[in-house]
Amino acid sequence: MDRRKHENIDVIARAIILDETGEKMLFCAPKNKSYYYLPGGHIEFGETARKALKRELSEETGIKTDETHFTFLGSDENIFLQSGEKQHEVNFYFKVDSVFPAKESLSKEGHIIFSWIPISEIFHFRILPETVKEKCGEFFKREYIQWNNL
Repeated sequence: MDRRKHENIDVIARAIILDETGEKMLFCAPKNKSYYYLPGGHIEFGETARKALKRELSEETGIKTDETHFTFLGSDENIFLQSGEKQHEVNFYFKVDSVFPAKESLSKEGHIIFSWIPISEIFHFRILPETVKEKCGEFFKREYIQWNNL
């Protein structure tokens, strides 16, 4: 095994974004894949998680957000297999208080699509990392979250 392939840990800022009614949550999916994940992306060297999330949301949707509208919820760490390769990531989660239009055509990037999934139905979808469904369920029951499994 070439250890150099497995030395990196992906550090990612992710967003919880609700529609205007508070009944649907925004998810991304790679085209031609059967899973969903929260919007956001990799934190670049020297960039804060909030700045990374602001940049990623702008790149992915074209919508400009103000990072003062991001409420930090917590973090988690995941180690999993993807396409036979071991992956390791640390995620920082933020609730985004800005209103995003509830439309499917948000994507500005050709490799992803966006879907508004009813909160009551998120357990019927394959959402990665696996901890997202559990933690989102806690968030919506209690309106707060302790999202740290590090």
